[in-house]
Amino acid sequence: MKCLLFACLMLILPVLGQSQPASTTSRSVATDVSQVREGWLRNFNARDTDAVLALYAEDATLVTEAGVFHGRGAIRPWVQASMDQGSRLESISADREASSGNLAYGAGHSRRWVGQELHLGRYLIVMERMGSNWKIVEHFSMNARPGEKN
Repeated sequence: MKCLLFACLMLILPVLGQSQPASTTSRSVATDVSQVREGWLRNFNARDTDAVLALYAEDATLVTEAGVFHGRGAIRPWVQASMDQGSRLESISADREASSGNLAYGAGHSRRWVGQELHLGRYLIVMERMGSNWKIVEHFSMNARPGEKN
């Protein structure tokens, strides 16, 4: 009986002693990351270019089919052109959001209407905590190919 108890303790103790990995997302970080995503959707649909740009770090990079844009000043025309063509975001849905220390990322898919035409997209954003705010430092936004699961 003592041998069985000892064997059970030897199996359980290592599991109890393990700490959570550093990449585990805390509830507050997940909330912060989702607030950036939801803020992008809300501000874009409100046609508030300045509010969208405020979500980015000053030296952020945006990569799209239209090119690579470095800094808020270069990102502004891309955001404005998207708004000017009449785009309306139906949704930005996260597939993954996680963080480690002062870095976080979100990846997922979007549904955007341009007139009567639906555009499906994929995104990846990398964020850095700057003071008490999360700012987008890298943003990849691509149209999904026809037949691709979105």
